[in-house]
Amino acid sequence: MRVVLSPRAKRELIRIVDWWKDKTGAQPAFLFAELKEAARLLGELPHQGDRFATVRGRVVFRLLLREAQVHVYYRVDDDAVRVLTIWSTARGREPRLGT
Repeated sequence: MRVVLSPRAKRELIRIVDWWKDKTGAQPAFLFAELKEAARLLGELPHQGDRFATVRGRVVFRLLLREAQVHVYYRVDDDAVRVLTIWSTARGREPRLGT
């Protein structure tokens, strides 16, 4: 199954990368490696994450990327795994998932 990033997930990923580069002066290579592995895993086993919520009648799952300390929030559609957002645990709150 293919894995697709929503526009929001792309924006949040850029936000996390920019924050990391400002903090350390380097690209977060470990984040990209974990995201790549997560995409592979979710493409093969889309229900691997924890059930997080039901939004508009659809189950949203959450998968923790341990090293990067970010959650990948996603839903499983018939044709793809749709990543709704990527959210840093450092934010101290959960994202609002209205989609």
